[in-house]
Amino acid sequence: MPKNIASLTIALNEEELIGGCLDLLDVAYKLVLIPKKTFSGKNIERFDDTEKIAKEKGAVVIFTDTTSEPETRNFGLKYLRNLGYEYALIVDADEYWPKATQREMARIITEESAGEYKADLEFFFKRPNWKIEGMTNKRALVAIRTDKAFNMNRPRGFSKDAKYVHPGAIYHFSYVRRPEKIKEKIESFSHSHEIIKDWYNNVYLPFTPDSKNFHPVKPRGYPRCEECELPEEIANKIPKHLWQT
Repeated sequence: MPKNIASLTIALNEEELIGGCLDLLDVAYKLVLIPKKTFSGKNIERFDDTEKIAKEKGAVVIFTDTTSEPETRNFGLKYLRNLGYEYALIVDADEYWPKATQREMARIITEESAGEYKADLEFFFKRPNWKIEGMTNKRALVAIRTDKAFNMNRPRGFSKDAKYVHPGAIYHFSYVRRPEKIKEKIESFSHSHEIIKDWYNNVYLPFTPDSKNFHPVKPRGYPRCEECELPEEIANKIPKHLWQT
């Protein structure tokens, strides 16, 4: 990867997946930000091994006093800019980027210069090989110049000027965790108050690949799920216990 590209990751108790996420990254600098409070405003009762794992994978870890995802990412962009990095890959702690995707993203940044880049992600639910199908909105901001900033009202949104690119598969395992970790996750969202009442007990826990309309806020946002086979490069980085949740 070019030396002017770093990665920026927010991690709230992400010990299950952050190791594989960072292991795959080939960037010159990996920055992991750990907010001291959840984005819903709740205190974090216990920090798990996210910090330890991230440091073992070569990341620089900073605890922040920020209160939202955009604010946290903007803190990271400014930090990286001060270090001389021009671009940041926006990589969630539960997101796995294949090597080929990273190389193509680097080529795009080098040859198709823009301030922001958006791309489609592949989303998974409950198990690593249960892929959400039929989503109408799979796009997210995946790279940005460090002299730009995130809109404070949109966690990972992009401006109208963002360049739509196709670097390759990006695997987003947002709802692939042990059940107790999922409960912890949805309670930490800034929009946790929007989660459908008893969604965790009534939808998540009994979920099977045959389930329909299972998004925690807008059910039809996740219409259906299909079993798929992950590339070995990705599958090998996912903890074995997550295949049996």
